[in-house]
Amino acid sequence: MKKGMVLVLALVMVLSMTVAGFAQGQAPFEATITITAEEDLRVEAGSALELTAKWETNRDVNREQWTIVNTPQGVSNIDGSEGTSYLTFDASELDAGYYDVSFRIWHHNQDRDASEAVEVEVFETTVTIYVEPMAAPSIAAKILQANGIQPRYGQGRHGGNFIADVAQTMGRQAAFMGVEKAVWSEDAEVYVANPDYWNTVLDFLNNHKAMKSDLFGDFDWYVNSLK
Repeated sequence: MKKGMVLVLALVMVLSMTVAGFAQGQAPFEATITITAEEDLRVEAGSALELTAKWETNRDVNREQWTIVNTPQGVSNIDGSEGTSYLTFDASELDAGYYDVSFRIWHHNQDRDASEAVEVEVFETTVTIYVEPMAAPSIAAKILQANGIQPRYGQGRHGGNFIADVAQTMGRQAAFMGVEKAVWSEDAEVYVANPDYWNTVLDFLNNHKAMKSDLFGDFDWYVNSLK
């Protein structure tokens, strides 16, 4: 064998051993991912929360993806060993509860993959509404209006008025069929409308001999209409 060929073979062997040694000595892929929000990881139902994922690796990656409760939000191309990604968590149609949100980075043809997950709380704000006490005729008027029923019924002497009938049924201090119109609220430290009083008026109207419709409009309905 010629001397020149021997030198070339020796050089190839040295380069091969160097490359193999470098590959074997390469550190394992490592990544740090931190998911944060503007404040806490919680958002009111009907609103949105901005999430941020900051990541850093010891070797480059080229893909990223957010996932919300096992629903991928789409793959984005990236290129580097660190970066920041953003996600708008939309809670406009979500019920109160906890939702898993994860962020993943990886390389499409290398063994490099890392992910991080957090729980986002969707909460509902409780609003306490205190209804001022009102007399039975006023309650009857609101119920009739909501149902599209005119107070007057019948014709001439044989007719009458639902609201007037309610007023005539009232007792002392505006009690209606023995039910007081107000109850004391310890929280508000005032007298507030008595739900039983309101519902008694509704029952009276529904049981009236001249009422031909099944009326809605209980106390809970009225409170919800104020929200």
